[in-house]
Amino acid sequence: MVAGFIAEFSYRAGFLIEAGMTAVCAVVVFLKLPESRPAVAVSQGAREDVVGLGAVLRDKRYMGVVGLSFLVALVFQQGSVGLPVAMGQAGFTPADYGMAIAVNGVLIVALQIPVTRFIERRDPRRLLVVSSLLAGYGLGLTAFAGSVGVFALTVCVWTLGEMVNAPTQTGLVVRLSPVHGRGRYQGVYTLSWSLAALVAPLMSGVVIDRFGAEWLWGVCAVVGTVAAVGYGALMRRIPTTAGAATVPVAAGAEVAAG
Repeated sequence: MVAGFIAEFSYRAGFLIEAGMTAVCAVVVFLKLPESRPAVAVSQGAREDVVGLGAVLRDKRYMGVVGLSFLVALVFQQGSVGLPVAMGQAGFTPADYGMAIAVNGVLIVALQIPVTRFIERRDPRRLLVVSSLLAGYGLGLTAFAGSVGVFALTVCVWTLGEMVNAPTQTGLVVRLSPVHGRGRYQGVYTLSWSLAALVAPLMSGVVIDRFGAEWLWGVCAVVGTVAAVGYGALMRRIPTTAGAATVPVAAGAEVAAG
């Protein structure tokens, strides 16, 4: 919300403030965040198995999760890529977009921990299916928005999907990753979000220029549906137990990545 008002004054100021805040965050992490890598006992003369990138890519079940994560991330990215462009074309100001997208941060700050507590013992398969549908159709509803208030309501829908998806998806990734190769597995999972961040602006730009913003929101609904069907099929082959795919509530939803 603040960024929208700063942008009307100076984009340069916004970027400089962002850089300063990120630098402060880096210093705090360096000084205060303890190492979290699990200690692995290795007997004398034994060598810990090395997990290379090829091993991760050959893990078909895990790569299925990564692929579905890419689809969901592609949808979430449109909240910060396609939405401001579409609102700008419709005559809304940067401050209007800031007001609408601020709902995302407010809801996550206020509800992420209670939502995570509520879903932590529920079926992860259903949670991933529902969150994908909320993401896809939440962005899809943007096609019918004509005011800042309605845009904010659509943000509420896909933000709920984000709050459900983030801890469930992260927990699933952790559960499918071997302890001695968790860093490599987590890296490939994170790459799905980075790849989505690359593809999303290309996708939104082409679709909006050639067909209009309404088509972009329709594509989001379709992609969300495909991801939901994929999770439903994939999770049938992954044994689950109550609460198996959950993580500590501190994980939260990925506001910036989403």
